[in-house]
Amino acid sequence: AEDDEQHENGEEIVCDALWALTNLAASSSEACVAIAADEHFFPAAITRHMTAPHRPHLLDQAFWLVGNLLLDNATHDAVVEAGVGRAMADCAWATLGMSIEIVRSCAWALAALFDGRHEEVEREALPAVKLLLVSVSDEEVLRDLGEAVWRWLKRWEGDTADRDHVDALMIHDEDDATLNFDVAVRIVSMLRDEDMAELGLKIAGHILSMGDWSNMYIDILLGEGLLDGLAHALRRAGEIAAPEKRYTAQKDVVWALSNLVAGTSWHCRLTLEHDELMHAIPPFFDRTDAVGREAAFFV
Repeated sequence: AEDDEQHENGEEIVCDALWALTNLAASSSEACVAIAADEHFFPAAITRHMTAPHRPHLLDQAFWLVGNLLLDNATHDAVVEAGVGRAMADCAWATLGMSIEIVRSCAWALAALFDGRHEEVEREALPAVKLLLVSVSDEEVLRDLGEAVWRWLKRWEGDTADRDHVDALMIHDEDDATLNFDVAVRIVSMLRDEDMAELGLKIAGHILSMGDWSNMYIDILLGEGLLDGLAHALRRAGEIAAPEKRYTAQKDVVWALSNLVAGTSWHCRLTLEHDELMHAIPPFFDRTDAVGREAAFFV
């Protein structure tokens, strides 16, 4: 019993220390640099809680500390190069059996990893992002992971890079090229959510704009209700009170639709058969702004 009490006291001290370091890291860039430069502490004292993630309260504090260090430009590279990003991605699965607060901490820290500096590490972390994205319905988690997915898709320009990154998102297993329908389901569900529609539209719109090679993924999105999702997003856009935001939202939806019907004849036929969308587009024809131009492209 005495040993158990000492063990619990030791864990409490470690948790308090990680909490204090987290607050310190959030205070200044200089503090982040000092933490990352301490070889006696960094990275082993953080990663040990990720390689053996059976103490949720310690894992939670480790995520918060890592997230703050990743968000600081002065220490982002050091954290990634020390292998902390990989360790964090490797233990993400374990959070699914923990409280939603810990899942949120993990999602937030994972999203901080995606800033375009280390493509290889981000690629290795993408399966963890997708796992949490399709497994958790919490809005805070989805927003953080959705932003990570958007940064993954949008950062590199050029046909080869774009295809490579869309493939990595939409294929479940690169070894046998198994398609991940769960990701498509989540993207479409985001379009139908009041608070997530803008982010879902950015992701879906990017895939729709990729060209003929992406038709396979577009077909999957259509099968999961893409048109209903876009109709919902367009309806929601018209209800936005702020004129500038309403204009941007409408333009983005109509742009996505014009890219969709630029695809195959099947894409066109499905769109033509969607009554709500076909009644929603004509009112834009008289407009002389970008929304009107996208409506013209749609026709």
